Amino acid sequence: MMLGWEFPPFRSGGLGTHCFHLTKNLSALGVKIVFLMPKNPFKIKSDYIEIVEVDPSLMIGPYSFTERVGENYGKSFFDDVWKYNTLCARYALKRKFDFIHCHDWLTSIAGVEIKKRTGKPLIVTMHSTEYDRTGSLSPNKWIVDREATVVKAADVIIAVSELMKRQLIERYNADPNKIIVIYNAINSDDWSAAEVKKVFPGKKIVLFMGRLTIQKGPDFFLKAAKRVLEKNPDVRFVIGGKGDMLPQLIRETVSLGIADKVMFLGYVSDKELPHLYASADVFVLPSVSEPFGITVLESMAAKTPTIITKQSGARELVKNAFTVDFWDVNEMANKILALITYPTLHSTMRELGHAEVKGYSWDKIAQETLDKAYKRVAK
Repeated sequence: MMLGWEFPPFRSGGLGTHCFHLTKNLSALGVKIVFLMPKNPFKIKSDYIEIVEVDPSLMIGPYSFTERVGENYGKSFFDDVWKYNTLCARYALKRKFDFIHCHDWLTSIAGVEIKKRTGKPLIVTMHSTEYDRTGSLSPNKWIVDREATVVKAADVIIAVSELMKRQLIERYNADPNKIIVIYNAINSDDWSAAEVKKVFPGKKIVLFMGRLTIQKGPDFFLKAAKRVLEKNPDVRFVIGGKGDMLPQLIRETVSLGIADKVMFLGYVSDKELPHLYASADVFVLPSVSEPFGITVLESMAAKTPTIITKQSGARELVKNAFTVDFWDVNEMANKILALITYPTLHSTMRELGHAEVKGYSWDKIAQETLDKAYKRVAK
């Protein structure tokens, strides 16, 4: 019984991508999965797992959790999370399964409750924490408490990097013996054959792709852009993704005097994303705190030289990407300039990065998950 918050084409980030590829490859290994997710406007189809869309609007009457959560929050999002978890717990009690696998805090309430009521083992994959999502500036205590609860209750914790493992131990007092590190992966062939569609013909393009939130550091991307443009005014900066920082970022391009050099694309579809990577000369993930960063693998697979921060878990895995501290916008700019100025450096990073990510496949990740996590709790 796997509990998720998103599944392509309904997704907002790497969690949905992870669930899609992990379940597909686990299914190929003979694992039967019932995947619970919120009802959404997209048509979710799968011929290898059973997908159950849970509709929070159908909930009538209270559900006596050991801990009544969510009701003190007026915001619709928190209410929907609580209702979804409530219905997941109700549904799970009607089905037979061997263990529960939930992802992040969004499904942790149900995961913990199902374990309490059934005695079945609980596995949780921690993709990110509230400290990551807020840059440690203003973490929501209720979410932090949910994360602490599921970390304590889980029989096995899957961390997407050693960086995440250390954080779980230091911030949540997690038992290190319960934590296994399994990195994210990619199907490189899905990205390497994309047609190049230049947004700005004849110009060098530097790409940011991700949620426009504090965690992803798009404001540092713009500050680095300002410094690059002082040296080379012909470069163009493209920002893909949505998020609550968009108005702030637009204002910042104006205050920095670079509004005519920056394009905000908004939502980028799965179909267009490979073309966007392939069209860029450099990809930058300037995250303030990034437990992994699956876009790093996507860009490298698309043969786009990549710059990531030292605060990213992906740097533990990839060897052929430049690294920089998120706050060091001068060095970030220097690395961007080097890649767009020196053709030999650019082509070398292209080929080395592309060759490297071929070894990071989802079938290997599924096998690790089966061997290290599922067999550990299977009875």
